[in-house]
Amino acid sequence: FSGGRARDAGTAALADAVMDGFRVAPAGLDDTKLVPLIRVLPDEIRVAIETRLKRDGYYAGSPEGVFGPAVRAALTAWVEASGPLPDEAMPATEGPAATEAVATLPVALVDRVRDRIFTTAMRKDLTEAERNDVITALNALAAYGDIPARWVLVRNYHQATFIRDIVTAEEITRYGLDILVTRPEGVEKAEFEFIFDVTAMYEAGKLDAFGAGFVNAVRDDPRLQDPLTLGSITQHFIFAPGACDAIQPAMQVAGASVGSDDGCSEAVMQALIAFARSAGASGVDARAREAAAAQLARLDAAAK
Repeated sequence: FSGGRARDAGTAALADAVMDGFRVAPAGLDDTKLVPLIRVLPDEIRVAIETRLKRDGYYAGSPEGVFGPAVRAALTAWVEASGPLPDEAMPATEGPAATEAVATLPVALVDRVRDRIFTTAMRKDLTEAERNDVITALNALAAYGDIPARWVLVRNYHQATFIRDIVTAEEITRYGLDILVTRPEGVEKAEFEFIFDVTAMYEAGKLDAFGAGFVNAVRDDPRLQDPLTLGSITQHFIFAPGACDAIQPAMQVAGASVGSDDGCSEAVMQALIAFARSAGASGVDARAREAAAAQLARLDAAAK
């Protein structure tokens, strides 16, 4: 709780997790175990638990974080009424492709296409047309979900106008978020590169595309619907001008609404996660992968 990554999830999410913990281990509600535990919880977590108990009708007092006998009795009653925490399916670990029905290409085909593209990209005598063909092919690989291709584009998007001319801001947003969640081996300073990319979008007046890409990515990727994961990512947005301001308008366009002055606030992220879970996938990622699979198959066939 003190300065660790758990704080990225936000106060309300942490309070909910503590309460659910007692559903898993109700023996912890005994005062001999509960009181020492409560003492080490941060004040705001205690207040948030009391607020939740009051909201749910189990506690009539004022949420002050004291956690006296009345609050402890209310927590026990809430746990008994809620029952054991149900088993949940393991969260997806491979990104949007794990939950969307998309065409699956043979691994060898994708490897062949990638190897040819990367080899061509190393040539120093590329014409402008050939260079653009390389970026288009890289983007197809990235849209299909290829991590090396996504990282190449994310790392260079803010530095190269010819990449920005072909790869859309919404696409690079999806790729960047995937990189930040996946944390592939060999990728360094991904947060900085993504901040630079968003800054380039801001300078080009494309933050609306960033906002749309962000909201759709959260809808399409269950990993981003985890408060800890999403919180750890959005805390970096304060360094990208306009990034937080672009989120709420995009949510409203998608059909969600939330009132807050800060688009990266805990309340907005909670609302976005709730919206993503209720509305379901946007389909943007699935359609992009489907089209990319067909394009990669054509590229492989043309090279034979």
